[in-house]
Amino acid sequence: MATIATRVSRGAKLLDVERPDWYKTVDADSLEMESVTYCILGQTFKKSARLSKYENGYDVAMRTLNVDESSYYGFDAGSYSNEAATNREFCALDNAWRRQIGRRYLREGKKLVGSTGHRWSGEWQPAALREKGAESE
Repeated sequence: MATIATRVSRGAKLLDVERPDWYKTVDADSLEMESVTYCILGQTFKKSARLSKYENGYDVAMRTLNVDESSYYGFDAGSYSNEAATNREFCALDNAWRRQIGRRYLREGKKLVGSTGHRWSGEWQPAALREKGAESE
């Protein structure tokens, strides 16, 4: 399987063609790739989901983009066989997508700023992993 960066790059290029301003619809602070509501597709296609019979943006996007293998485009984890590995992969996907969003803002001469007003510094970690990490220290 390709690296996460390669997969996410494929997905970002696909979105650039289908929804050129997709990154402007995504709240990077709440981005959570394991959620059909807060993932890249869930947030990008949220309005379309409200207008359709589908429950969430992820489902609308999968049909609109005609994507069969979501992990190929970095829209999902590649495997769910090991919970710890899957959690790490989702964390890496979150960060790779945030980097793609940041790059697009930089192309416009802007910096990605979090919803709390802080400048995006790079790496996020899902709350569940932060809590587990804190407990083990």
